[in-house]
Amino acid sequence: MTQVISRFIKNPRLNTKVPYSPVRLMFNKKRDGIALLPMVAVVMVFLVLLSNFMYRRELIQINYEKIDTSLTDALLAGGVINYSAFGRTGQVMIQEEGDAPSAMDYYFANSYRLFTECLKASLRLDDGYNATADIGIIGAVSIKGFRVYNYFEDENGFYITEIGLDNGRGYAIRHSLNEPVYVNANDSVIEIKETSVYGQIGFRFRLASQPLWLQGMPPEYFEDDYTLTRLISIAD
Repeated sequence: MTQVISRFIKNPRLNTKVPYSPVRLMFNKKRDGIALLPMVAVVMVFLVLLSNFMYRRELIQINYEKIDTSLTDALLAGGVINYSAFGRTGQVMIQEEGDAPSAMDYYFANSYRLFTECLKASLRLDDGYNATADIGIIGAVSIKGFRVYNYFEDENGFYITEIGLDNGRGYAIRHSLNEPVYVNANDSVIEIKETSVYGQIGFRFRLASQPLWLQGMPPEYFEDDYTLTRLISIAD
């Protein structure tokens, strides 16, 4: 018995409970909360960066789709046919009547004029085709190509006339009888089976904003050159 009492006297912790202390509990919780602050800060920074990235990616997609839609709308605006010839022959054409097309054709010139006017209005370009609105375009838009494909049918089959501008130079072609014509447009290869209007534009497109602390990096990391090619058919 004496040995047991002596043991408890030498080691009082064996038989002593620490009393409950609200102050100590609050201090422990506060210390744990302070330890979590760096982790919370890292998570908050990550969420901000992620939100900014998602917003920028969505904005780039919206701007690119607007440019694509503007090109298609401009081609539709340029699809004004020769109604006099249509009334007499039932043929849908954007040229004067006759087998021999001309780069100086009135209906082709009118189609190109309407195309450029609509493109400038839709993309807010000035007379030099420079972008005046912030839709991701840097500098000027170039019209790399504009063509009209006229599809004719008769008792012998079909033939296609092609009137166009290639880098500003006009040309006109009458393809052979029953000769198929294929065009690279709309991200595929399309066979011409109807009177159609083709357009191709080039532009420099902003992929991301260049922050001040990255001004030393080449612009190629934040922008790139793009080419859009679209073909629309003119229904009867």
